[in-house]
Formats: sequence, structure tokens, C-alpha cells
Amino acid sequence: MKNTRGSEWNKWDLHIHTASSYDSPYKADDADELLCQALAENDIKAVAITDHFKIDKTRIEHLRKLAPEIVFFPGVELRTDKGANNLHLILIFSELSDLETLSADFNAIMLRTLAKSKESDETIYWQFDDIVEFCKNHGGLISIHAGKKSNGIDKEISNALPVKEAIKSDIAKHVDFFEVGKKKDIVDYYKYVMYDANNPKDAPYGYIARTNFSFAGKVNEGAGYVRYMEADQVLMKASATGNITPQFIFNDLSRSFRNRMLDIDLRSGGYNRPQASGWFIDQDFIPRSSTSCSVVVQGVKPGVKAELTTMWTLLGYPPTGIAVPLWVKDAGKLLPGMVRFNKEHEAALLSDWSLRLADRVFSYKQGMGTGRYLNWERLYSPGKGDGYMTVITEVEDEVFRTTKPLLEEWYKKGSLDSQAIPKLYDELESSIRMIYQSLLESE
Repeated sequence: MKNTRGSEWNKWDLHIHTASSYDSPYKADDADELLCQALAENDIKAVAITDHFKIDKTRIEHLRKLAPEIVFFPGVELRTDKGANNLHLILIFSELSDLETLSADFNAIMLRTLAKSKESDETIYWQFDDIVEFCKNHGGLISIHAGKKSNGIDKEISNALPVKEAIKSDIAKHVDFFEVGKKKDIVDYYKYVMYDANNPKDAPYGYIARTNFSFAGKVNEGAGYVRYMEADQVLMKASATGNITPQFIFNDLSRSFRNRMLDIDLRSGGYNRPQASGWFIDQDFIPRSSTSCSVVVQGVKPGVKAELTTMWTLLGYPPTGIAVPLWVKDAGKLLPGMVRFNKEHEAALLSDWSLRLADRVFSYKQGMGTGRYLNWERLYSPGKGDGYMTVITEVEDEVFRTTKPLLEEWYKKGSLDSQAIPKLYDELESSIRMIYQSLLESE
């Protein structure tokens, strides 16, 4: 689906059965024609063909021929070994998948090799892990019935015991999205209060700040109230002066060590040696020891190609991490190695480097609760100039300086330069790798 106009709302149906399903109530010769007619009448632009236990290459090709204006994703619905009455999983694959290979692999691997109780369509099922492995190996997405939908995760596995909740949580880790069957199953969704940053009523100062408590829920429940105080104060001033930029967000929010409740700022200098011990408690600062990333999506204005949207990405603990620019276009081929999963380190290198430094910052681990002690002197030492955050931000400043003229050039041209992006990534990775190696080898 190639679209140069940016985001649009279209109607999709990602769970469609055809006459190929064993339990289809209608199997006449005109079944495909009637299906395509119904899709057109309801203005459906894309569908996933998810027949029970079958990826029917011939039927999907026929549907595509009948309705070329509709995108048909190949898929399949399978029973698992989970739940009292077998949970149902829906697998959906790319419309660009090689149908012949996908169908042949499904028949060979899932039907002939891994299927259990395959004597009958009424009893056949697969082990959950086998389904997940097949789907991921073929680049697919996994959906699962939820809410009150039959054979769904909420119907088949209750929350009665902690072990049941743990099972549901483990299953959910492998699921990409959940499918509910009726409007009454999502009635609670309509109780949610939606906020729009472009609505002056919701965002009188041009921004919306949120932490871990609800503005529409019960008062004084949740968490993050002190962090919200800091974020709101910082953003209000920056909004008034037109200074909300990606670089500002990383430096003044992701690396803020102000606590509005205590009315302190660790970066004031008064918490470093010799004025203080150089240690402090990690409590209610925006970056916490558990923070895993910081991302700023720099969007584009109407009329500008969506491909110019830049995702500034900082992996790991923000005070020891470095933000880099990433673009979605050709990401599968162009993304730099430092943000890709590294098997040896079990994380992206950019995350691994940052977290290894963070481990030195939270290095006191003598007994319960001591992981909250922050070696502030090691993280921030403006006097000596060797604190991790001081060194890191200097490198990040250079990342922004290097990227800025390229972005300006691409905006003028109206599109990304796919040849320049790999060169930029290589240049940034080389300098970032060098500084991390230096810091990691220094102690």
C-alpha cells in the first residue's frame, strides 16, 4: 500500500473467513464474488484472510484478482494448547509475502509436522510456542481473542489466581494486538477521556504533559506527581519562548535532576564534592534507574512528506545515553547496527553501552533497597568535566550539529536522501562507539 499523502483513516477487517474454512456456512461457487461485493459495499480497504487451519493460496489469489483495489493479507486462525477450551490465535502476514512459500511451509511445518489431534478439524490444535515461532519466522503478527469473545484470553483464562494472571501475562508478551467481538466488550473504552494537544481546551499552553497518574481518574492515586510538577514547569516556560525542540527535551527533561517537592536541583553544583558526598537518592527525578529509553518524534507539517518525520532515539538510561536520528523509510536495510538487536549483548549496542555506564552510577548494591543510591559525582562533575553526563551530552550536541544541515537540505528537496542516510549513520556510530569505549575502559 504505497501512500505519499501521510496518515489516513481507512476501514480494515483483520479477521475474515472464506469458504475455505471447514466450518464455513456458505461454500457455493460465487462465495468469493459475494465476499468482495460485501467488502466494497462497506468500504473496507484491507482484510486479513484468516481461515481455520488453512492458508489457501488459490483463493487468496482469486480474491486479489476480483478486487485489486483491496489489500488482502494472508493469514490463518489456529487453536492453541492454552486455556480450558483452547485459545484461538490469528496469524497475519505481509501482503508482500510469497504466497506459495508461505502456504507450502504452513502445510509442511504446521499441518504435517506440529499439529496435535489432527484426526479432526474439531480437535486439531498446536502448542502455543510452535505457533509463535512459525509466525515470527515468517514475519507475521499475532492477534488473540479478548474481552467476551469466544475462545479468548479473558474467557478461557480467568484472573482468579496469581498463577492465572502470570499465564495471561506471559501469553500477552507474544501478542501484537487483541481482538474483541462486540461493542459491549469495549464499552469501557468509551469511558476513557481523550486529550488532544491541538485543542486549546485540553492544552491551553500548546502541550500535554503526563506521568503515571490519571487526570480523569481518582484523585491522588497512581504515581509520578512530583515528576509531573517538574515536566509541567519546564514545558510551560519552553512553550512560551518557542523552545520545545528534540534537543531541549533530552537535556531539560530526560536528564532533569530537579525535584520540585524538595526544591532542589542536583545540577546546581551543591551536591558534588566537596560541598556534599557526591551521592544522592534516586527519588522522583524524571530519569530513574529503571528508565529504558527516551524518544522524541519530530513530525512534519501538512503538505510535507511523512518520510521526513525524524525519530530521535535514546536507548538505555537517558543520563548515560546518546540520542540519534532514525527514519522509517528503508529502515529494514538502512538502520545502523548500534540500534539493532545484538545477540552477544542481548540488546542493541546503544542500549548496552548506556546501561553499562548506568550500572556504575548505581553501583552500591549492599543489601535490599541500596540500588536507589546514585553516584552523582560519577554521573555529573562539571568542575572536573569528566562526569558521564557531561561527556555524553557533548557528543550528543555534535550529533545534532551534524544532522541539522542534512535535515534542512532534505526539507528543501522535499524528500530523504537514501544514499546520504547510511553515511550519516556510519559517521555517528563511529564517534559514539569511540566515546563509549573510552568511558567504559577508563575504570
